[in-house]
Amino acid sequence: MFRKGFYWDKDGEGGGEGKKGTPQEPPAEDKKDMVPRSRLNDKIKEAKDWKQKFEDLAKEKADAEKEKKEKQGEWQELATKAETEASKATAKALRLEVALEKGLPADLVDRLKGDTREDLEADADSLLELLGKPPGPGNPPKGKGGKPQKVDLSDLTPEQIRKNSDKIMQATREQLGS
Repeated sequence: MFRKGFYWDKDGEGGGEGKKGTPQEPPAEDKKDMVPRSRLNDKIKEAKDWKQKFEDLAKEKADAEKEKKEKQGEWQELATKAETEASKATAKALRLEVALEKGLPADLVDRLKGDTREDLEADADSLLELLGKPPGPGNPPKGKGGKPQKVDLSDLTPEQIRKNSDKIMQATREQLGS
């Protein structure tokens, strides 16, 4: 066994001369197997360098994996956000479509509730029942009241009368009540 460049007896007796375990010069046959101290120190240093390189690479790998996970998390967040916005836009489009088909006023489109087309149609029907029947297309809109204004052609030139004949005829009809 070797220690600090000295040969120790294999049995630990120290060669019989002196104290137990004292260093002695190695026999000639063991000297050829001995490693010089400087070469041993070089190998130890090399091993420490390799250990440091390994630790640095392990740290770089961990940092790269952490960064990759962060980027992946960002992409997942963006994908989730895009899916949410798309589903909201689809739902809004469906609500508008159902409201248009059912004749629901535009102000009440956002009040429609439901996840499916059938649910939205049922909700639109219930809202229309609460509102009552809307006026049909043949009913005239309510007037502002009062008498229609008289048509005065005295200030107009013949050219202006020809140009605005449609408006004048309409005003005359309103005045006559026909």
